[in-house]
Amino acid sequence: MVNQRTFIPPSAYQVNSIFLRGRLYSVGSASPRNLSIYTHCTSSNPQAARYPCVENYLDYPQLQPYVHDINVRIQTRRSTTVFRIFFKRHVHLPHNPTLCMRGNIVVMRVASKCREFVVNMRGRDAWLADTMIKRYILLKLP
Repeated sequence: MVNQRTFIPPSAYQVNSIFLRGRLYSVGSASPRNLSIYTHCTSSNPQAARYPCVENYLDYPQLQPYVHDINVRIQTRRSTTVFRIFFKRHVHLPHNPTLCMRGNIVVMRVASKCREFVVNMRGRDAWLADTMIKRYILLKLP
């Protein structure tokens, strides 16, 4: 599933933007890190649609301009958590030592009531995302 996404500079969406916590698995780092991601909102209503601008964190736009995203559901004993994973796929992207694959990956948490919107990652979500990436993502990326 390929999404055509365009870069929107931060000055263009300062009124209707928020920062949401996500997790970056970078080519240049041996361990993942938390980061604040610009997220464009359609209105000031907290229930409005949110569109994360992850292109700033996924490098090499000339080599691979398309950003892919998939939803992965993690079932624990008490709850179900859904993550949205943003990534690029190309043979010439640099090797990622954390994931044994090519390119950066950004993971964000999906809202429980509306599966189309992303929300802030909570404390345990970082551990869940790391577990999901290590166990499942290497097998399921298209």
